[in-house]
Amino acid sequence: MGDLLALAITLITATVPLFVLHATIGYANLAMAAYLIPGLLWLLEGVFTENSRAQILGSMLLGFTVWTIIEGVLYVGAGLAALVLAYLIVRKGKIRWFSALVPLLVVGGAWLLFYMLYAAQESQAVSAFDQMWLAIRTGQVDFSDIRLILGYARRNIFEVSTWGYLFPTGLVIIVLGLRQLMPRQNPYGFSLTLVVCSLAALSLGLFYLRSFAIEGLYDLLVRGFPRGFMSPAMLFVILFGSVLSGILSRVSLLLGVKE
Repeated sequence: MGDLLALAITLITATVPLFVLHATIGYANLAMAAYLIPGLLWLLEGVFTENSRAQILGSMLLGFTVWTIIEGVLYVGAGLAALVLAYLIVRKGKIRWFSALVPLLVVGGAWLLFYMLYAAQESQAVSAFDQMWLAIRTGQVDFSDIRLILGYARRNIFEVSTWGYLFPTGLVIIVLGLRQLMPRQNPYGFSLTLVVCSLAALSLGLFYLRSFAIEGLYDLLVRGFPRGFMSPAMLFVILFGSVLSGILSRVSLLLGVKE
């Protein structure tokens, strides 16, 4: 996207009420997003341009994501899975596996090793995962909790006091430029879409996971959904910015205006 549009998207991001709030408090979710989102973007850029340096930088940032918060390893995994799927569909560029994985494994692996040795046994997350996995294996899936999570998410993302007009504006732009997200027409936008969906699905799934360890799912959603959905929301800004860039380019072309 051009400089002016990039500036506008940056200002939109900086004025989302939730982002402003979390820039002033000590929760790790915004810090994690500040590593995760650029890390995934640099990896995507590095793959499409076959640039090993960009992939190394992205991998290092993802390693710092793991250091920032323990859920970071799940977000990194979800993001990488979406990127690999996009690569297999689009068939553009090249993944340099050594550059893309070694920095992540060195930086993030050091923390995970420490965590597994000294913290995992007392971790609420590990206990909740074990309970959830047991319930799924025995067919005890709580669909009422899943409906509650999806319903709350659908209502919350349109709360102006939390997200501003981020989601209404972004969804309108994406609908108008839906053709720009096709894999052949816009591999970058298509890949971003897969990553946003993957991170969003993980964010929602983590609340279902926590419901096995914490009583009162609705209260948990009220307290934690906005910050838990911060990473996919931040990448969503970049996604609709990319779509808007394509729309403006097409309009300029139709009007015969030089960019």
